[in-house]
Amino acid sequence: YGDVYSRGDLSIANLDGSAAQRFSNLSGTVESEGAIAINAASVENAKAEFELGQSIVTGSLDWQCSQHCGGHDSFKRGHITINQTFVESAIKDSPSARLVAGKDLDVQADNVQNRYSLLAANGNLTITANDLLNQGASERTGQNTIKIRAQGRVNTGYWDQMDFIDVPAFNAAVAAGNFDPVRFEELKSRSTDSRFIEQSNVTVWSDDPQPKYAATLQAGGTVNLNVARTVQNGSLRANNTPEILTGTLGEDQTALKVGGIDITINKQASEASAASVASVQPVQRVAADGSVQTVFTPVDYSGIPFAAVDPTAGATFQLPKGDYGLFIRNPDPTSNYLIETNPNLTNLSQFLGSDYILSQLNINPDSNWRRLGDGLYEQRLIRDAVLAQTGQRFLADGLTSDYDQYRYLMDNALASKDALNLSLGVSLTGEQVSALTHDIVWMENRVVDGQKVLVPVLYLAQADSRNVRGNSLIQGRDLNLISGGDLINVGTLRASNNLNVSSGGSIYQGGLVDAGNNLQMTAQDSIRNAMAGEIRGGRVSLTAVKGDILNDRTAIQVGDGVGMRTVTDTGSTITARENLALNAGRDITNYGAMSAGGDLSLKAGNDINLLAKTDSSKDYQIITGGRKSTMTTDVKNLASTVSAGGNVSIDAARDVNVLASQAKAGNDLIINAGRDFNVSSASDSHNVETRTKHNNKRTLEENGQTTQLASELTAGNTFIAQAGRDTKLVASKITAGNEAYLYSGNTLSLLAAQDSTHTLYDMKKKGSFGAKQAQRDEVTQTTNVGTEIRTAGNLTLASNGDQLYQVAKLSSGKDLTLQSGGAVTFEGVKDLHDESHTKSKSDMAWFSMKGKGNTDETLRQSELVAQGQTVIQAVNGLKIDVKQVNQQTVSQTIDTMVKADPQLAWIKDAEQRGDVDWRQVKELHDSFKYNNSGMGQAAMLAVIIIVTGVTAGGASALAGGAASATAGSGTAMAAATTTEALAAGATYTAAGWGNVMATAALTSMAST
Repeated sequence: YGDVYSRGDLSIANLDGSAAQRFSNLSGTVESEGAIAINAASVENAKAEFELGQSIVTGSLDWQCSQHCGGHDSFKRGHITINQTFVESAIKDSPSARLVAGKDLDVQADNVQNRYSLLAANGNLTITANDLLNQGASERTGQNTIKIRAQGRVNTGYWDQMDFIDVPAFNAAVAAGNFDPVRFEELKSRSTDSRFIEQSNVTVWSDDPQPKYAATLQAGGTVNLNVARTVQNGSLRANNTPEILTGTLGEDQTALKVGGIDITINKQASEASAASVASVQPVQRVAADGSVQTVFTPVDYSGIPFAAVDPTAGATFQLPKGDYGLFIRNPDPTSNYLIETNPNLTNLSQFLGSDYILSQLNINPDSNWRRLGDGLYEQRLIRDAVLAQTGQRFLADGLTSDYDQYRYLMDNALASKDALNLSLGVSLTGEQVSALTHDIVWMENRVVDGQKVLVPVLYLAQADSRNVRGNSLIQGRDLNLISGGDLINVGTLRASNNLNVSSGGSIYQGGLVDAGNNLQMTAQDSIRNAMAGEIRGGRVSLTAVKGDILNDRTAIQVGDGVGMRTVTDTGSTITARENLALNAGRDITNYGAMSAGGDLSLKAGNDINLLAKTDSSKDYQIITGGRKSTMTTDVKNLASTVSAGGNVSIDAARDVNVLASQAKAGNDLIINAGRDFNVSSASDSHNVETRTKHNNKRTLEENGQTTQLASELTAGNTFIAQAGRDTKLVASKITAGNEAYLYSGNTLSLLAAQDSTHTLYDMKKKGSFGAKQAQRDEVTQTTNVGTEIRTAGNLTLASNGDQLYQVAKLSSGKDLTLQSGGAVTFEGVKDLHDESHTKSKSDMAWFSMKGKGNTDETLRQSELVAQGQTVIQAVNGLKIDVKQVNQQTVSQTIDTMVKADPQLAWIKDAEQRGDVDWRQVKELHDSFKYNNSGMGQAAMLAVIIIVTGVTAGGASALAGGAASATAGSGTAMAAATTTEALAAGATYTAAGWGNVMATAALTSMAST
């Protein structure tokens, strides 16, 4: 691959200065010490050869029998699970192309593409084009799960061979580190014929954080991108990434698709490294010879692991060939360098090399320490290694040339030499690497082309902040990006100072947008931050002139055998270290996290929605050879958050909706809704249903819980919410460090939702000769959860229309005021406890049954507590529910309620008013209990036959008499039992025994 090197400026165009048809740099290097100007219809800076491919690196199988598992039948049925791990990596590769200007770089073209390569300027970088693509790639891992049901009859011998022999042996080999892909494919093929049906096939992909194939547009100064149509930074792979990014992929993907479904889940940087890339500060110092030198204060990476990066170990490393390139081999084995710059092409005096570190170590550079290359070659190696390892041209902001970066790394090594006891030519030990706190380069012995030479080896901190999302980077001190159409970013846009993005269409952001100072994004249509996207800066402003702003969270439901599960990410984030402002012509919707160190402002022409995504699953398991099955159903709500150290302002021309989410302000929280203000909880639930069968016994067990996940609105100082129409708060919480004021132009409602638990045990068993057993235990508890508002200062709830309260808790550190232009209703709600337990047992000779249970309701009312005055003003009066207690007046009932709960004292105060409609509500309290036993039907029939024979028909008359006897008759037949009759101690004739047995039988029949 070729090199183009200019010691001055470089211009590429037609001879007359007009646009050339095409400029293509494929795996070559175009570099100038001055400026570069390119004018061409098409500009391509890319790898000459690059292709990604997938391979299976490990896998396992599981065959679970669910029908006819005892082995007595000729066939079995069941479920099969195949787990396999794919790795996607380069199957064809070549070196990255490099287009580097020592000063400014100016590109004018119709189409500009930088693929897996470097396009950079030490000064400013300007691109004027119709379309721009900066495309990098990374290795990635896919976790695939296929679930199959054997619906046809599978021969028992075939099934057992897989279940007990072949599959366990294969899985054991994999666990021991011996994965055989050929054997794996053969085993998978055994469940592909018509007896088997694929129920689900899902692959979840995640990128390797290491920047294997980076694409970089970078400038030491300002990056100016003026693109008439579309800008794409990053790769949109054909695995639903475009659909997830743009929101066109529906959240329900449980239906089986041919070939399965692929989902990409992105990972954000850890909290510890979420800050912008590190910066170094240049420091001027006077050398011993009186010259002024620039050194850099190193970045401290204490506590972060380091890794060695050998530039000669990469797959694309190769020595130059021929005698006419920029670099040539020196055939003299006694020369200082194996590779040196062609002396006919450049002056080496301006290039810093390892001569510098040798001289600082008091070693003569002309000694026997032969090096791989001269200064320019070494700088190239370091630059390429940094790019390959970090996806960035420079390790830190403040470094603006290869010279500065190489000097910075060597100075760090020299500063650490004595403390770490480094030796020239010797690789660092594990202990020395662990003790590193700064990036360094160290000269180590390697054998290259059969010769022993010193090679500059990098030791770099493995900080998450260095990882370039999407392996596609556009970076400068300042970054100005204008796109006439849509802007797609699944990579990284970064500016150490200010970053401005403007789109004539929509902005689809699924990567990282990062500014050290001001960050401004403007779209004429919509802004969508998805796929765990990150937008962060000092002061952040997002504007969607005519459209929406969506801060999304991926939550896609996929099939999981006969069940389903939800694939989720961590949620997208928008963060400002100072102030954050979002303005949308239509809606603002948050499913992720928004935060500001200062003030946070949301303003929308339509609605503002702070919502939760649902993480739901249904898992079906069959165990113990099909004798036990469980169905576990879970629903978990993933809350969104809005938080600020200062004020939070939420202003919607229509509705403000908060669902199971949080908004928190260090100072004031102010909400304005032109129409409705709705705040609600959402139900988290966990339910397990277990069915067991063993011989003739069948058991059903259910265990379920439902819990309300409250929305929480918190103000460190004052809370204000105003709605032009209705306000509705459901099972949520509002807290204010000072005052709270809620105003509604129409109705104001504080409503309850319900927590609940439910357990069930239901057993039925059949025995021989008609024996049966049954047991059923069921308990249900329902508890109402109301809305809570707590303030340290005054609390005021005002409305022009009616107000409704259900088990609300209002607590004020000062005065509590309810003002209504209509009626104020305090509606009682009922908690419920329902419990029942029954058992029965019967056979031909005897039966018994017993049971007990109770149903209880508890009426609950709202709690109003104020350290100051409680004032309730209602134009149409009050309506208050109280318990209905037999033979008690309303006043007596109120006294009872207040005594049981002092926080209901406000009801007693309301008794003094003349505008209260007292409504008595009856609680349900019911219970049952029984215990019966007696002879079984067969035993009774036998007794009647015996008695009939012994008494010669007398028993018939006896039976007739018994039928007319009642419990109140006082007759022996009506009252006696078998035990009581025998206890009388009398001597009976045969006929007497018959009477006793008939009496017992008939008594049992009467009690059945």
